[in-house]
Amino acid sequence: MSEPPSTLPVRAIAFLFLVLLSVPLVSAQPIALNENQSFALALRAFEEGRFSAAADRFARFDDDYSGSDLLPDALFYRGAALLAAGQEGPAISALSEFERRYPTHPRSYEARLALGRYYFDSGNARQAIDTLALVLAADPPDELAARALYWMGDASMQLGEVDEALGYYQRSGAYMATQTAPAALYARGYVYLERGDYEDGAQAFEVLAARYPDSELSLSVGLALAEVYYDLGDYLRTVEEIKRRLPRLDPILREKAHFLLAESYNQLRDSENAIVYYQRFTEENPSSPFYRRARLGLGWNYHYEGAYQWAAEEFAAVQDGSGDSLAQEALYYEAVNLKLSAKPQDASERFQRYTDSYPTGPLADRSLFELGLLRYAMRDWGGAQQAFSDLVANYPRSSILGEAQMHLGNTYIARGNFELALGAFDEAIERNAASPELRDQVVFQKAWLLYRRADYEGAAAAFARLLQESPSGDRAAESLFWMAESHFQLNDFEQAGTLFRRYLRDHSGGQHVEAAHYALGWTYFRQARYATAIPQFEAFLRLHQAGQETLPYEADARLRLADSHFALKQYSQAIRGYSSLAADGDDYSLYQIGQAYANAGEPLEAISNFRRLLEQFPASEWREEARYSLGYLYFLNQEYDQAIVVMEELIRAHGLDPLAAKAQYTIGDAHFNANRLDAAVAAYLTVLERYPQSHFASDAARGIQFALVATGDDDRSSAIIDSFAVANPNSPLLDELRFRQAEVRYQSGQADQALNDLLAFVRSAQDSRLLSEAYFYLGSIYADRGDVTEAEAYLKEVTGRYAEGTRTPDAAIKLGRIYLESGRLSPALASFQLAASRSTQPEQRADAVYGQSMALLGQGRVNDAEALLQNVVDAAPDDEATAAAYLGLGRIQAERGFNDRARTFYSRAAAASRGEPGAEAIYRLGALLRRSGDARGAIRELSRMTTLFGGYSEWMALGYLEQARAFAAIGERGEAVLMYETLIDFYPERKEAETARTEKAQIEGDQK
Repeated sequence: MSEPPSTLPVRAIAFLFLVLLSVPLVSAQPIALNENQSFALALRAFEEGRFSAAADRFARFDDDYSGSDLLPDALFYRGAALLAAGQEGPAISALSEFERRYPTHPRSYEARLALGRYYFDSGNARQAIDTLALVLAADPPDELAARALYWMGDASMQLGEVDEALGYYQRSGAYMATQTAPAALYARGYVYLERGDYEDGAQAFEVLAARYPDSELSLSVGLALAEVYYDLGDYLRTVEEIKRRLPRLDPILREKAHFLLAESYNQLRDSENAIVYYQRFTEENPSSPFYRRARLGLGWNYHYEGAYQWAAEEFAAVQDGSGDSLAQEALYYEAVNLKLSAKPQDASERFQRYTDSYPTGPLADRSLFELGLLRYAMRDWGGAQQAFSDLVANYPRSSILGEAQMHLGNTYIARGNFELALGAFDEAIERNAASPELRDQVVFQKAWLLYRRADYEGAAAAFARLLQESPSGDRAAESLFWMAESHFQLNDFEQAGTLFRRYLRDHSGGQHVEAAHYALGWTYFRQARYATAIPQFEAFLRLHQAGQETLPYEADARLRLADSHFALKQYSQAIRGYSSLAADGDDYSLYQIGQAYANAGEPLEAISNFRRLLEQFPASEWREEARYSLGYLYFLNQEYDQAIVVMEELIRAHGLDPLAAKAQYTIGDAHFNANRLDAAVAAYLTVLERYPQSHFASDAARGIQFALVATGDDDRSSAIIDSFAVANPNSPLLDELRFRQAEVRYQSGQADQALNDLLAFVRSAQDSRLLSEAYFYLGSIYADRGDVTEAEAYLKEVTGRYAEGTRTPDAAIKLGRIYLESGRLSPALASFQLAASRSTQPEQRADAVYGQSMALLGQGRVNDAEALLQNVVDAAPDDEATAAAYLGLGRIQAERGFNDRARTFYSRAAAASRGEPGAEAIYRLGALLRRSGDARGAIRELSRMTTLFGGYSEWMALGYLEQARAFAAIGERGEAVLMYETLIDFYPERKEAETARTEKAQIEGDQK
C-alpha cells in the first residue's frame, strides 16, 4: 500500500528528522558551553545530510562527555545517522544500545518506530510488524501508536495479508485526534476498492470526509467516492457527491465530473439532464478521451426521447473509422434509429455495412436479423430470406437463432415454399435453438402453416400438443381457438363446439372472443342445432363493431342468424333478419324472404318478393329458384294454369338446369290436380324422356301410374310401359316404371294385383334400390295377410342382401314386431337395434327404440328398458319423435302397477304424436282407465281416436273394442252394441272383429 504524499516519510531517516524537530531535547541541568557546541556541530551535520560525519561527531560526543545529560540524544541521533548513511548493522547496534541503556527515555518509542520502518523499507515486512508491535506493547502516545498501526497495515499489505492490513488501518483510524487517522481511513478505503468491496470502501471515504473535511487526504479523494457510488449503481448518490465536490475540483477532475454526471443521469433515465451534461462535456472537451463515449451517450438519450434522427446523427459522429467497439456499437444503433426515423433504405444500408465490416462483431447476428426484418417489411422476400439464412448459417450459437429460423420460415411462406418453411420451423425446434417462449411461437407458427395448407388434421394435432406442453403459455389461447377451427374444418363439429365453448369460458377477454362466438354459431348451424346457434350469432353481433377490418363477418352472421330462424319456422324473425341484408342488395336474402312468406302462409308477399328478385337481379344465381318458387306458389294456390306458364318459362330459359326437371314434373302435377289426366301423363312422360337421370324421373313414373289408376285405365299403364320399352330398350327407367306400377296399385288398395306385379318384378329386375323396395312391399303385404313366414322371408332379404338400402330400418322394425308377436325376444331386440343404428329419421328411430324397450321388457329387463327410453326423453323431452319413448315408459309403469304414472306418460305420448305412437297411446290410456274402474274416462279418451288417428286400423279396431267394453261396464248396453257393430263393419277381417262378435252376442243374449 503506497503512502499518501506529504504525510508519511519515504525513508525512516526523514521521519527521525521530523521527530527531532518536533520533540524538545531533554536537559536536566545547565550544560557547559563546550558540550553544547560539540552537540550542535553534530546536529548541524545531521540536518545538512552529512550523515556519516554526523554519526562520527555523535560517537565522539559519547566518548568526550560521558556524564552529559545529552548522551541519550547523542546515541539516538548516532543510530539515526547510521541508518540514513546505510550502515544497517552499526545503526541497529546503536539504537538497540539506546533502548537497553535508556528504556524509559521518551525517545525509546521513536527508536523502535525507526527500526520498524527501516525493516519495512528494507523489504523485511514480518520483522517490521514484530518491531512495531513492541512499540504498541509499551503503551506509547496516541500519535505514535497510530503511526505504528498504520505501518503495520502497510507491512501486512506487502505480505498480501489484506484482512490483517484492514484491521491495522481500522485500529489506527480509531485514534481520531492524531495526524495519522485520516491516512488510515484513506488507505482502508482504497484497499476495499482494490478488492471490489465498494460498499465498505464508500463507507471508509464517507467517514474520512465527515471527520476530516479540511484534510488534504479528504480533498484528495476527489471523485473516488462518486465513482464508487457509480459502480454500486447508486446513481442518485453519485450525482449528489459530484455536485458537492464540483466547486473544489481542479479542471481535469471537473471535466471527468461532468462526464460522470452525464453518465449517471443517463443511468437514471433522466434524459433532460443527461443531454445537458453530455452537451456541456462535448462542447468543452472535444479532445477528451471520453468525447466519443459522451457522443454515444447523447445519442442514446435522444433515442430515449424519441428524437431518432438526432440520435442517428450522434451515433454517426462516434464512428471515426477506427472500427473499435464504440464505432461498431454506434454504427449498429445509427441503423436502429434510422429505421425508427422511417428511413428503411438508409437503415438497411447501415445494417448491411455492419455485417460486411464487422462479421465477428458482437452485434453482427442482430444486424442480420434487423436487416431481414426490414427487408421483410419492405416486401423484399428474397432479401429477407438471404439475411435470415446468413444468420442461421454463420451464427449457429446466436441467442436469436430460434427467432431467425422462425422468420426464415415466414419468408418461405411469403414466397410460397411451404415445405422449406416447415423445415425451418422444425429445425428451430429440433436444434432447441429457441427459448421456451419463442419455441411456443415457432410451434404455433408451424401449426398455423399446417392450417393454412388445409392440413387440418395435422394442425389440430400440432395445436393440441402445444396446448398440452404449454397450457399457460402466451400462445395457449390462440392454440385453443385454432385447434377448434381445425376440427370445424374437419367437420368434427362436436369436438369443435367443445373447444370453442372452452375458449369462451377460459379466455373471455381473449382476442378471438368475437370469432369464437361466430364459429360456435356456425358449428351449431352445421349440426342443424339452430336454436343453439342463434344466441351465438347474436353474441357475435353484439360484440362486433361494424366496419372492423379483422373480422368482416357481420353480414354472414346476420344471414346465418336469419337462416336459423327460418329453419326453426320462426318466419317473422327470419324476415326481419333477411330484410336488412336485402336492402343492401343481397339477392339470396330477398329469395329467402319470399320463401319465409310462403312458408308463413302469406303467398302474396312471397310472390311480390320473388318477382322483385327476378326484376332487380337478372344475373342472380337464385333467379331460377325464385322462378320455380313463384310457379309453385301458383300451384299451391290452385292457379294451375299460371303455375304451368311460369314453369314453362323456366324450362325455356334453362332447359338443362336441374330445376327444369322439377318444373316439368310440377307441370304434370298441375295437370293432374286440374283433372287433366292425359296432359298430366304427357308431362310426366316428358320428364322420363328429357330428364331420365333426374331423381324426378322416379316421381314422374309414379305420377303416370297414379294418373292412369285415377282413370281406371290399367291397360293403358301397361301399354305405356311396353311402348317406352320399345323406344328405350336399355333404359334403367323401365324397372322404375314397372316397380311404380306395382307400388301405386299397392298404395291404392289393389293388394292382389300389386303382389303379382311385385313377384314378377323381383324375378327380372336388376336395380338393387328398387329390389329393396319391392321386397319390403312384399313383406308388408304378407304381414298384412298374417302370413308371417312369407313376410319374414322377404323382410330378411331387405335387412340382409339389401342392407345398404333405405328400406332397411323400416323392414327391421316390421321384423322386430313379427318376432315380438311370436315371442322371439332376442331376434326382436336385434332387429330393433339394427333399425335404430340405421335410422335417419327421428320418428323412425323412436319406433326402433320403443321396439327395443318392448323386447327388453319381455325379457324381464325392465330397468334396462326404462333407462333406454329415459335417455331418449332426456335428450329431447319436447320432440315429436319422443312420443314413442313416452309410450314405452307408460307401458313399463303400467307393468309395475303404477297406473297414475302410466296415465301421465300415455297422455304425453298422445299429445306429442299424430302418428302410430299417439294412436297406441290413446288406446292404452283408455284400456288402463277402463281396467282401473274409470269407464267414462276411458270412453272420453277413446272417442278421440276417430278424429285423430282414423288411419291406424289396428288401434282403431282395438279402440272400438275397448269403448264397447267401457259402455258395457256402465250399463249402456246399446252404446256398447253400436261400438261392436262399428268395429265389425269397418274391420271385418281383423281378429278384433271376431272378438267383437262374441262379446256382442253375449250382451244380446243377456238382454234376452
